Amino acid sequence: MPLYHYTDINAVQSVITKGKLWLTHLSFMNDKRELVEGLDRYINVLKTHKHNDIKISSQSQKEMIKFFEQFKNPIYNVNYHNPIFVFSFCRHGDLLNQWRSYGLYEIQFDNEILYSEYEKNLYDCDYENDDSQIEKLINSKAYSITQILKNVLTQEEAERMIEEYFDVLELVKDALVFKHSSFKDESEVRLIKEISSKHVKYRNKNNILIPYIELDIPKNAIKGIRIGPMGNQKLAHASLLMFLRNNEEYFEGVDVTTSDVPYREL
Repeated sequence: MPLYHYTDINAVQSVITKGKLWLTHLSFMNDKRELVEGLDRYINVLKTHKHNDIKISSQSQKEMIKFFEQFKNPIYNVNYHNPIFVFSFCRHGDLLNQWRSYGLYEIQFDNEILYSEYEKNLYDCDYENDDSQIEKLINSKAYSITQILKNVLTQEEAERMIEEYFDVLELVKDALVFKHSSFKDESEVRLIKEISSKHVKYRNKNNILIPYIELDIPKNAIKGIRIGPMGNQKLAHASLLMFLRNNEEYFEGVDVTTSDVPYREL
């Protein structure tokens, strides 16, 4: 079963010529509640559930809530020392809402090849409001977080430990899979990667510099490109085939098709 990425022709051209995926900084995604949805659910569970549900010390609980509140601020996480980046796939091809939202080209990726290369970084998004999943995530890190704070003497030291501790960062990454239910139709799979800020690149979009990182596309991972419902669809198909022939060393055998969706803009 392929994974699909909906985008525009500029991104298709870049993917073909450079063989790279561009992962966008989490604060510059299209969902204005990106990350906030998941962190709010963490905070709610930490505040409202009994201690026999959440196996964590009151000190750790307090520091985690404070850190999660802080991380909800996009200015804070833009300046975070290990920024987090995201690339989005969809589990379904040729979807009208995706064509409308993200662009008129769809790149089809081989599921097995992607998972063999990036299995630890791929996450299915969760659109259900189920606190038991939140409890499991927090409890999986609760003991280690409690232990690192056990002998901390000052508030400043506690805040520094929480900010820099690996398991807390893992919880932040996990929070990115929780999406508002209105996005459920997207059936999103996310490639999530944190990296030192020294490796970050920038591109211009609407007079804002968008931070991103590049990851190599595994060889033979791209299986097809579909052109969405548009005017001059046949011409777009012919020009894309011509472009791929000029890059056939890496993309030989990539199937180019057109959408079956009978949509048009008048």
